[in-house]
Amino acid sequence: LITVTKEVPNKKVLQNQFEAIQLQNNSLDVTGKISEQDLKKTIISQYITAYGSWQQYSFNNTVYELLLREDTILKKLTQAGTYRQTDYLTFLVTLKQQKLIVTQTRVQYQSDFSTLNYLSGLQDTSFAMLAVPDLHVDALPEIESTVYYQKFAVDSMLLKNNDSQIDLSYKPKINLYADGGYLSSFAYKSYKNFGTSFGVNVSVPIYDGKQKKMQHDKVAIAEQT
Repeated sequence: LITVTKEVPNKKVLQNQFEAIQLQNNSLDVTGKISEQDLKKTIISQYITAYGSWQQYSFNNTVYELLLREDTILKKLTQAGTYRQTDYLTFLVTLKQQKLIVTQTRVQYQSDFSTLNYLSGLQDTSFAMLAVPDLHVDALPEIESTVYYQKFAVDSMLLKNNDSQIDLSYKPKINLYADGGYLSSFAYKSYKNFGTSFGVNVSVPIYDGKQKKMQHDKVAIAEQT
């Protein structure tokens, strides 16, 4: 037995489905733009962080170099008896502390620099100086032209489309069917055991326990959210 069924298409249902597909494509496009903008924001923020770490390293390294020059002078004064040894030992402690600070700030900068390269898609493990960030404030765009507002607009249209789909799903449905086949346990006059039939099925919703209203309320709450 072979059975074939065909639902009679409703133009409004098809139009609603095509609109939903188009809106989903628009939503994906806007989401991609938002992800791109968020990535740029993250890279800019990390660049500023890394540059701040570089400034700290540069400052502490400059102080350390000055202390090294001072160490050469104080060592000669101490050997000549002009500078007390206890004071010189105290100075050496300060010098070693500063060297430790330089090492720590260098490691921190290398970590921030590596993170910046990773976010930027660069495979670079070298130790390089960052240029001064070119910071400037652009004129803020109108809120309607931002990708976040576009995302809000597309989401709102998707919710409206879903709301329409709820009503359309309660419209009567018409299905055409046809079948044909062979049915018999005897081979006698087998040609008489072939048959076909066809007809129409109509489905009309009567009562759904207020499910329709609950679905509309769900969409309304989602839009308010």
